[in-house]
Amino acid sequence: MKHKILLVDDDKDILDLLKYNLEREGYEVASEKNSLHAVEKAYEFHPDLIILDIMMPKITGFDILQRLQEKPETQQIPVIICSIIDREEAALEAGAAAYIKKPVTREKLRQTIESVVQIKSR
Repeated sequence: MKHKILLVDDDKDILDLLKYNLEREGYEVASEKNSLHAVEKAYEFHPDLIILDIMMPKITGFDILQRLQEKPETQQIPVIICSIIDREEAALEAGAAAYIKKPVTREKLRQTIESVVQIKSR
């Protein structure tokens, strides 16, 4: 069984492309463009994994990650930060399970997801 993935990014084109590619891989995918609704969407969708951009209006991906970690319902969900800015060290220190620099290839995304899901299921 493939996992449920929540995508959070303010760029609709990126959301559509990632969603298309992940659904082709058999994942159940939900997306959220509004950073203020990301945590609420995680409550509703109950994802196995969240792929999160850093640079978004209103609140950043780091703020969302912190809010997810503060709530018992979401603190165990692994988060992959996917961003155009090079903040890998900061993302991992903030609690992200992995970091991917945009633009991301379909293969790199698939490998990172599989790696994070394997670690979570141990």
